[in-house]
Amino acid sequence: MESNEQLFASPDIESAIDRSPVIISPDTLLVNAIALMSQSRGISCEIAKDKDLEFNLTHNLTHKNRSCCVLVMEGSRLLGILTERDIVRLTAEKLAFESVTVGSV
Repeated sequence: MESNEQLFASPDIESAIDRSPVIISPDTLLVNAIALMSQSRGISCEIAKDKDLEFNLTHNLTHKNRSCCVLVMEGSRLLGILTERDIVRLTAEKLAFESVTVGSV
C-alpha cells in the first residue's frame, strides 16, 4: 500500500508563480475581461489522465494559452480578482456581459 506522500507531487513553487498577470481597470467591460483571460498565457494546474483512463493524482503545472483570473487594479491599488468561477456565477445570473463593467460586479 502506498503512503499519501507518494500519491501527491509537490510542484516547484517558482514554476507556479505567474510573473505577468493580466491587469485590468474596474471600468473594463466583462466581455473584454473574458477575452483577455482567454488570450493571455498563464499557468494552469490540472489533473492528467493516465493510459488506463484513471485519474492520476499528481498535479501537472502546464503553460496554457489562457489565464484563470485577472487582477482588477486602479493605479497601484488592487481592488479585486476576477476569476473563471466568477464568470460562471455571473453567467448563471444571466448578466449581460457586453454592458456590465468588472467594477460593478
